[in-house]
Amino acid sequence: MSESTHANANADAWIARMRGCTMELGLPASFVAETGSTNEDAKIAAAAGVPHGAVFVAGRQHAGRGRQGRRWEDEAGASLLFSVVLRIPTVPGFLGAVPVVAGLALAEALGALSSELDFRVKWPNDVRVNGRKIGGILAESIAPSASVSTIIVGVGVNVGKMQFTPELAGRATSLENEGVSASGLSILEDFLRRFGALVSRVAMHGLSEVRARLALRHELYGCRIQRSDGVLAIADHIDDEGRLMVRLDSTTERWSSGEVHLVSGGRAP
Repeated sequence: MSESTHANANADAWIARMRGCTMELGLPASFVAETGSTNEDAKIAAAAGVPHGAVFVAGRQHAGRGRQGRRWEDEAGASLLFSVVLRIPTVPGFLGAVPVVAGLALAEALGALSSELDFRVKWPNDVRVNGRKIGGILAESIAPSASVSTIIVGVGVNVGKMQFTPELAGRATSLENEGVSASGLSILEDFLRRFGALVSRVAMHGLSEVRARLALRHELYGCRIQRSDGVLAIADHIDDEGRLMVRLDSTTERWSSGEVHLVSGGRAP
């Protein structure tokens, strides 16, 4: 059996199993060997009327994107790359919470694979382990209306053994590089199960509904950080709309966007 035939058989088996589940997310499902961007594929399908929960999976992306227009680097056969279409009642402030919720679902799904590794959510949209990025999320809102919002949630996870460029070697890792062997499809299924449940709760009640779980995974809490514009602060909790609460010298601010880096010295006293 060729590699592509084996991959197609795995995808078909996964879809058949999902049809027997009662999960909110995961069907219809599209699997392709290569594409430009799963987020772009999902946008086109969403515009054509694909329902809430549809998922688009690719073995390789040629134009995958991260935040701020950065290119998402992947390796054929080593990356889990997918996008999910959400159609939910329009809730003010919910879009900002989506990457955080997706990050929490992904960190918990990866955490279920190993009791020895501590997977953390790095606000606003990264999942990291041992101080290095292992997954990222890109959430994009399209065609908003007064009653229903359509949100595309793209996720990339480094699963298999990967060779990183010298620039990324100290900042990125993969599950197999960390000693964990796992099936991308099993990770996808676990993520969708967790994410679907979280989205429903948070859309109704905000992130306060999952605050305790988020606190266990919030990598920046209590740490010295620096925003891309040079502002220094101490990270506090993430609020109900996905904004990062920070403490400056004598004030508290809510940051809704911006690249954030840990400052040498780590956790504040």
